[in-house]
Amino acid sequence: MSDSIEKYSFRPAKGARLAHVITAVLTASLGLVAACRLYDPCPQSSRAALAITIVDSVTGLPVASGASVVVSDGSFQQTIAIPESPSTTTVGAAEDRPGSYSIVVTRPGYRDWTRSGVDVQSDGCLPVTVAVTARLVPQP
Repeated sequence: MSDSIEKYSFRPAKGARLAHVITAVLTASLGLVAACRLYDPCPQSSRAALAITIVDSVTGLPVASGASVVVSDGSFQQTIAIPESPSTTTVGAAEDRPGSYSIVVTRPGYRDWTRSGVDVQSDGCLPVTVAVTARLVPQP
């Protein structure tokens, strides 16, 4: 007895092939639509417009603890009272707000520190944080 292998070729009918192609195209299209809805070019996170580091102008040591910071831009104003904490060196302010800011830092035992015209730009979604160092001068 001899073994023989018969070759069969399976080919779906024309209508079935077209249905497979349409199904594949629709599935891919729905995947792209879902991906576009999930993609948000602007993240839902937030970012401080200003990062203000407060130091003693003589020693260079951090003196943010116990200070008060006021930032303003037009009608916007934010006051930050920094608690007595030796670990605080930098404070973030004006979250999610590009603009042109004035900053006033006060702390007992030091002269008031003021800076105007601190411009914060946007990256299209969030502000590009500007780092500012307030060097407080001790009072005599």
